[in-house]
Amino acid sequence: MRITTLGSGTVGGGLAARWRNAGHEVTELGPDGGDASDADAVLVAVPSGAIDDALSKVTGLEGKVVIDATNDFPGINEYGPFGGRDESFPSLAHQVKARTNGPVAKSFNLNFSPIYDKIDEQDPRPGNLFAADDEARTLTEQLIRDAGFDPVYGGTLENARARGLPRRRGRKPKRRRILLLPVLASLVRRARAATRRAGPPDRPSPRSRLLRSVAPLMTLRLERRGQRAVVKTLLRPPSMSKTAPWTNAASSLAR
Repeated sequence: MRITTLGSGTVGGGLAARWRNAGHEVTELGPDGGDASDADAVLVAVPSGAIDDALSKVTGLEGKVVIDATNDFPGINEYGPFGGRDESFPSLAHQVKARTNGPVAKSFNLNFSPIYDKIDEQDPRPGNLFAADDEARTLTEQLIRDAGFDPVYGGTLENARARGLPRRRGRKPKRRRILLLPVLASLVRRARAATRRAGPPDRPSPRSRLLRSVAPLMTLRLERRGQRAVVKTLLRPPSMSKTAPWTNAASSLAR
């Protein structure tokens, strides 16, 4: 596959190297732009505030499948200051789509690029959460796999902003739909394992006491989302009675 990357930082340069190692033909464009007419896919990995300027210097983008890896994140590089977004668009991916007039995917903006060289050492493979137009989904999934990740579909491009990094400090964040249950489930499993290792409830380990202390807060958090009954069951270790102090605390806080 012929791929053109726009942006040569740790994301753009790192993915270009991984895709090249996977057998793809990769052309890397810098701040001066260039031509993408021969590309089957284009990666945009520039600061969010430089999207319009960077795309204006690239020809042959019309109708191409584009993967947007940008974030509204403060900093500076060869393109100038990072950060900033055009609030007239629902997301940065929609801004890219308006400039390219083709299918767009939002991906590679949540994985930590400075450790791309560690991807191949992981078992199982790390996941890459993405949102995409239907026309861009298949190609994006292939490039995610070729970069060393397992693709995790997060819905259509309407979900692009919900899966971006938090906004810059000083700005009031908008409400976003995030998936907390998998994270909490992992903490619950650790809490239950720590409880078993600690032995009887009257002699808990420091780790077990810490995990138990946060359990009521997690129960209270999910109570507001209508899932308290499910998580409360998960939080109650099988070795402890239903009248254990920390379980009662969770119930009273959640009322």
